[in-house]
Amino acid sequence: MDVEIRGFKHHKALSRETEAFTGLLFVDGKKIAEVMNDGNGGSTNISHIVNRKTNESTREDVWAFEEWCEKRQPVDGLAMNADFYIALMVQRMIRTRELLRLCKKNVVVRLEGEPDFFDDTCESVSSYKGEYTRKRAIAIRMVHEREDVPNLIEIYNERFSQQMMP
Repeated sequence: MDVEIRGFKHHKALSRETEAFTGLLFVDGKKIAEVMNDGNGGSTNISHIVNRKTNESTREDVWAFEEWCEKRQPVDGLAMNADFYIALMVQRMIRTRELLRLCKKNVVVRLEGEPDFFDDTCESVSSYKGEYTRKRAIAIRMVHEREDVPNLIEIYNERFSQQMMP
């Protein structure tokens, strides 16, 4: 099942207990629901869509998605459900936006011993000021080959195509 949230809008100022957001849930390319969370700690609202002209509903598609989510593997000992699955997707989307923002003006790296940026335990990243270029990436790799400098695990900028980064 190919699941994505399109039209995603994060409302950071409203986020308290959970992330406040709105978006459209697509499964296998078909829009099946509107999703939103008000950020006050409650679950995500998954509202099926009714076509006003044909009166067709996506309710069964939403039920199938919910059932599919419940069959997924637990995460950190927590059983999976649609709300949890969407929350994980939203968290990843927010982190990806943060990383893209950082990568616009910095060369962002992961050093040995540091958690991956997408891990919940990651609170900061290492970076070099200035825009990413292949030449800079080579120079940074050469610096990290020395014994007195932590080993370079990854340059995050290279996860994104140059089209996404101005």
